[in-house]
Amino acid sequence: MNATHRDWVPLLCIAAASAWIAACGAPSHEAAAKNDAPTEPLVTAARSDLSTGLPIATTAGGISTHYTAQFDGETLVRIDEWRDRANAPAARGAYAFQGARLMRYEGAPLGGSGTLLLEFDLQGKVLTARHGDAPATNEQIGAIRTRAQLLRSHAQAQHASRTHSMQQ
Repeated sequence: MNATHRDWVPLLCIAAASAWIAACGAPSHEAAAKNDAPTEPLVTAARSDLSTGLPIATTAGGISTHYTAQFDGETLVRIDEWRDRANAPAARGAYAFQGARLMRYEGAPLGGSGTLLLEFDLQGKVLTARHGDAPATNEQIGAIRTRAQLLRSHAQAQHASRTHSMQQ
């Protein structure tokens, strides 16, 4: 019986020491190293209020763009976009969302000039599709829907990343 008892004593000592270190903190040489660490915060920039707008620059779908995404809590509600164009003023567009749905787009078409106005219902049905005084084409509607999803996905990823890093 003594042999069995001797085999368990070292294991019990190791387990007790591990529990003590976990409960009491780091060993003294690690504690001394912690005391030498700088006491200044790692992040010194002020936190930004993401509800007022999250400015983002990217190349989405091969088009260089700057946009501001506006969130209501965790929900994206609007994107205001400025697309760079060679030898021309930046094209502007505004996307309104309800949940994951694009509800409205107003601004420059992805190709060409003029003003494009698109409105959708909650099921995605087109309610209004105008390009200036003429009807918008199916290609224009599809291009804006695709771009809206691309920007929406990018904005949500940026928002999640920034709010996660602000919580740390």
